[in-house]
Order: sequence, then structure tokens, then C-alpha cells
Amino acid sequence: MTVHLSTMLRRSHDGQSAKPTAVPMPAAAPVPARTRVTRARTRNAPAASPTYTSWRGVPSDWPTQIVLPPAPAHPVAGFDACTAPSLATMRVWRRGYAAVGAYIGGVNSACAFGNLSAAWIRSVAAMGWGVLPTYVGPQAPCWDGGNGVRITPGKAAAQGNAAGAYAVSDAKQFGLALGSPIYYDMEAYVGGTTCKRAVLAFLGAWDRRVAADGYVTAMYSSRDSGIANIEQWTAGHYPGFTPPDAIWVALWDGVASLGGDNLAWPLTERSKQYSGNATVTVGGITLNIDRDIVDGPVAR
Repeated sequence: MTVHLSTMLRRSHDGQSAKPTAVPMPAAAPVPARTRVTRARTRNAPAASPTYTSWRGVPSDWPTQIVLPPAPAHPVAGFDACTAPSLATMRVWRRGYAAVGAYIGGVNSACAFGNLSAAWIRSVAAMGWGVLPTYVGPQAPCWDGGNGVRITPGKAAAQGNAAGAYAVSDAKQFGLALGSPIYYDMEAYVGGTTCKRAVLAFLGAWDRRVAADGYVTAMYSSRDSGIANIEQWTAGHYPGFTPPDAIWVALWDGVASLGGDNLAWPLTERSKQYSGNATVTVGGITLNIDRDIVDGPVAR
């Protein structure tokens, strides 16, 4: 999300830096009424009934149930920066934003925690912020990101399981309750079948480990690499791949909207990073950020 992998990487995704400006919270885009499919992760899932169906985002042996959401959700303005801003800054920036990305760890995370702590997360939640906790583990074998740690094709599933355990440990260190999301940051990559299948095996194992430990699984990646691949694998029920519960799409098109993209995940399980490297001022306090529109799960 910003200046580590993210300044090096993410900022090579799509789009250009925005001009310095004060940014008001955009109007909430309405989400059309729809049914929502929830995955039954419990070991003793209810017996199948006429209300059960299958969805292309869920493995065939994973029972699902169609339920109506309590009310249509609305996306909110969000941002992510390399390090967690001070609580004083977060209090002022709450005038324009309601969600914030925060790096909680990972072998490839090059950002310091800054102000981040369990107390920080509790404090910003009390201000009304939702947090997108992000873990930056091994990257694709074909990732062009310098000397960072990469996935080894022959060991991808084992590495994914280990990274999932580390991510859960970091989440607990920062006081994130069970049921909170953890976003895996898989930076943009370009490669062939061997590389993509290694990413598939890694992410599937990571998802299963994180879910088994009681957290919501999510993934951040570029629309034309990681997101495109997991969409293909989800729709195709690729063996060894378990889809994440939610996605965070990096697409620097400058459009603060979640619509217009036919993905397997409903809008309420998506967020989008729509611009990056922006110098933004709110209430006289200036930060360098990536801008997001958030309707997916957040920690509070």
C-alpha cells in the first residue's frame, strides 16, 4: 500500500499520482438489493435443504446458504499509508475518511509499525474507523520486486500454511478479535503457468490456515494479476485453491466505485484502491496516501 513493497510495487500498478488536494468523503454509492451467499465454515454444517445452493466462488463440497443481508451496505472512503498515523492525525482525518489500511507484519513488509499497536486499533475503532489489517508475506515467484522473499513452487502450500500461522499470530499481537479480516498483500506479478500455480497453491493454503484459526480471509492485489488469477481459479474450481472471503482490488483508474466489474465476490466483500501516491490534506494535516473505497470487511 505505500512505500515498501508498496511504494516500490504498488505504485507501479495502474494510474498516476493525484494532485495535492483536500478530499471530502465521497457520497456513498448505493448497493443494489441482492441476496448474499455466506460460506459455512463450521465443521458440523447444517444438513442441505431447499434453501441451499452452490455458488461458483465456493468449492463443491462446501455447503452454502443464501441469506438476506440486514440492510444494504454503503462503501466508505478509506486510505492506506506506509505507517500508522498518530491518533491526533486519525482524529482529524476522520472528517474525510472512515477506513484505514494498516500493515501488521510479514517477511516482505518494509514499513515500520509507527504508531500501530493494539491500543491504537482500539482507539481508532472508538473514533469510528474500520481497519484493513494487511500482511505482506512471500510474493509470487515471478514477482519483480528486488530482493524480497518469494514463493518456492515446490513448497508453495507449506509456505502458505506457515504464512497463515504467522499472520494469525501477528493479528493476535495487535488485539484483533476472532472474526476480524486479515488481508494478504500479493503484489503485482507477471509470469507463466508455473508461477501462477505456485501462487494458487500458496494462497489456498494461507486461506485455509487463517480461516481455521477463526479469522476472515481477504486478499489485496492488482486487478490485472493477482485478482484476475483468483477470479479465474474461483470460477473454475481449481483443485488446491480456496477462495478468500473478500478482495481488495488495486486499480488506479481514479474511479471511486466498486461497480462495473463482474467478479465472483459481491460488492459487500470488495474494496478498491483507486489511486496512489497522493498527497492529501485534511484539516491542515498532510499525508502521502493511496486512496480506497471500502465496502469489504474491516476490523473494529
